[in-house]
Amino acid sequence: MNRPSLRAALIPLGIALTLALMAVLFFHQLALTDHLLGRGDPFTYFMPLWHARDEAFRAGSLPLWLPNLFMGVPLLANSQTGVFYPPNWLSPLANAAVSLKFSLIAHAIFAASGAYSLARHTLKTSRLAALIAAACFTFSGMMGAQSEHINQFQGLAWLPWLFLLLHTAANAHTLIRALFMALLLGAALALQFFTGHTQTVWISIFGLALYALCLRRWSGIVVLAVAGMTMLPLVLPQLIPTLELSRLSLRSQGLSVNEALSFSLSPFAFGRGLLPNYETNAPVFPEYVAYLGVIGLGLAVIGALTRITGRWRWLIIAAFGLLLALGAYNPLYWLLANIPPFSLFRVPARWLALFVLAASMLAALGFDSLPAARRWKIIPAALALIGVMASSALASRAPDGDIPTASIHTVIAWLLALALFLVLALSAKRWRYARFILAAALLIELFIASLVLPYNQLVTPDTAADSRLTVYQLNVLQAGEIAPGRVLSISELEWDPYDLHAITARYQAAGFSEIALHTALTAVKLQETLSHNLPAFWGISSVDGYDGGVLPTAWYSQWTASFTPDGQGVQDGRLREVLAVDPACNGACVPPLNLLNMMGVRYLILDKTHDLFIEDVAYDTGLPQTGAATYANPQQFEATEIRVLTRCLAETVCAAPILSADSHLLDRLSSPTAEQPARFAFTAPHIPAEITVEAPENTVITAVTLVDTRTGDFQQLAPTPFTRILSSDIKLYINDQAARAWLVNSQDGQPIEGEINFTTYTPDHVQLSVNTPEAATLILADAYYPGWTAAINGEPVEIVRENTLFRAVPVPAGESQIVFTYAPNWLPAVFIIGMIAWLGLAVALLGLWGYHSLHPRKPA
Repeated sequence: MNRPSLRAALIPLGIALTLALMAVLFFHQLALTDHLLGRGDPFTYFMPLWHARDEAFRAGSLPLWLPNLFMGVPLLANSQTGVFYPPNWLSPLANAAVSLKFSLIAHAIFAASGAYSLARHTLKTSRLAALIAAACFTFSGMMGAQSEHINQFQGLAWLPWLFLLLHTAANAHTLIRALFMALLLGAALALQFFTGHTQTVWISIFGLALYALCLRRWSGIVVLAVAGMTMLPLVLPQLIPTLELSRLSLRSQGLSVNEALSFSLSPFAFGRGLLPNYETNAPVFPEYVAYLGVIGLGLAVIGALTRITGRWRWLIIAAFGLLLALGAYNPLYWLLANIPPFSLFRVPARWLALFVLAASMLAALGFDSLPAARRWKIIPAALALIGVMASSALASRAPDGDIPTASIHTVIAWLLALALFLVLALSAKRWRYARFILAAALLIELFIASLVLPYNQLVTPDTAADSRLTVYQLNVLQAGEIAPGRVLSISELEWDPYDLHAITARYQAAGFSEIALHTALTAVKLQETLSHNLPAFWGISSVDGYDGGVLPTAWYSQWTASFTPDGQGVQDGRLREVLAVDPACNGACVPPLNLLNMMGVRYLILDKTHDLFIEDVAYDTGLPQTGAATYANPQQFEATEIRVLTRCLAETVCAAPILSADSHLLDRLSSPTAEQPARFAFTAPHIPAEITVEAPENTVITAVTLVDTRTGDFQQLAPTPFTRILSSDIKLYINDQAARAWLVNSQDGQPIEGEINFTTYTPDHVQLSVNTPEAATLILADAYYPGWTAAINGEPVEIVRENTLFRAVPVPAGESQIVFTYAPNWLPAVFIIGMIAWLGLAVALLGLWGYHSLHPRKPA
């Protein structure tokens, strides 16, 4: 191999290595340590879903159904799980938390490669300028902020590649090459769709359409149309189940205008969103972050002033990206918000993705033009930067009120970057090294700014992935159970974990930031309360869940409306928070017992923030009762007194409750007051088995505690059928009445005594035996959903939706074997069509490539 050929071969390798090293540099904490993402959606949303998906992959099956969240939901149909995205197929090789971080790094390299290639091939920039474009896009604030949404980050990584494929196809010199690239564009769009963030796909297609129109010839539109037709059959395996779920979703009718306009970029936030932030304790809301750095933005302004023809395309795309990101502050968007697909998505600020990509391309143009740039191009860039900096002073006027004003340290950093930009840009014509130093300064600026981004605010592995006492206790209780009872957690997380000081000391000794410590403590509390989607990570079934997309279903929201304080149900799950915020509930609006039983809630988690200590005696106020309530003493505590805490609903002084222990009335030592409990004494130290408390009218029994006045010891009691089995940072109760299935009379709905035993319970297969004295309806406390089939003694039977949400089947008298199976009727067809489409695409691409190789275009 001669020297020019060797050089030509080594240059791409060197560029690839440079891009990889840049990604490792910026993501160094993820790449070079065992630290993990422990806050926000990566931790509470994606890690559990990836774990459930990967468990199915390891078992050699499709992840069709997830029984652990929302009382059962389709897993594959939720596109955010990314089941069909090929890079995600490697995830089962490690645990989900580790897979998430390496997926971020790999897609950062992929995004940088795409931005580099886009600048080189469409704008013919120098290699160094293309590296500038790669850095401005991949390590921008927008990409960094979206690292908390792994599917969005994956989808955005495809953005520059999509534009490159469109440009190449539209400018191809032969029809064969144009068709080849158009088919590749369709495949790339399909893969982007498989990442699971449909809003990113919509933004990408809109941007591609703009670019095609800017080419000012029909070839771009034709290429995009061919790509779209190619994409459609490729994505059917994901599209069909997602459309089915969307039809049943709470958002099946689209979003209201106000919802579609939520999280719009306020003009008052421009200065904070388009410039870096250096304060960990005053972060800008992630959806509004879209900086390229002061230097990068300055280069983009210079690029916009160049006379290169291609700049107009990127100027138009940048302008549309900014204007659409304004959302509610753009009068046109109020009209668009009524029209699909605009009406299907929240967060107009995500249109900033187009702005960032376009500005990155302009920055590459600006960098290349510096040696020939006149002052009249550089001075406007400086003035524009000063204007954006000055606008940051308006941040506090943003209507949403969560945009912090820039700190003095941040402003000084901006001014230093501006001074450096001016000096080096003005020197580039006379000093050949000025551009190299400017490129290095840009990387340093972006790197320092990245230190406060989510992918550099990490936690230790034990914080993110180790079980807490709650999970450990539940695993012990549920060991050997075929269909374990469900969990309902209620807490605002306004408490400190028992190991607060140990965690703080460990993080401070390791040099973690204050925000990282706060993230770790929040993660611990989320684990302890099994919040959001974390039950799925631990294989625990929950009533609750978290999703802001196509889940929860409308049926789930209607069901939860029967017990949420506002009567509106939940919009995206998080019952834990919704049931904890009403002050009238004293920290926990626990649903009525009959509804808990219908949901199969065997385990209830509450916190202790509203429990009371009065005269060194603790009172568990989590389960208030009205009327007559019974309290058991499973710990066999010997007491001399019973103390009853009450709350009046209508009077300032509560009437005293009537209390009996083991059917014997007790003498009252004192009546209750607003601050003191009623006290009842035993004639001699006694171990009561059961205590009955009758509350007077308009009185709530808040808590009952046994006290041994001889020692000062006490034992808090829970009303039957609850038994408190864990008291740590939280309180864990068992509900002895809960069941995962029950029998009712088919006519009047009254309960029927019968025997129900689960023999198999897997995500998509449930088998149980039933023995009933009469014909009845079996209600399974699992969510109803199309695709579930049932058979009784081998004969198919229709599943009906009962009590808004649950599955029910009629069963005959006597013994029966009932099998529920999740086998959607679309499953075989869409998979066959999808496989044929991908195989057909592969054959077409190979054929076109072979034809092009055999019939190369002859030089003119």
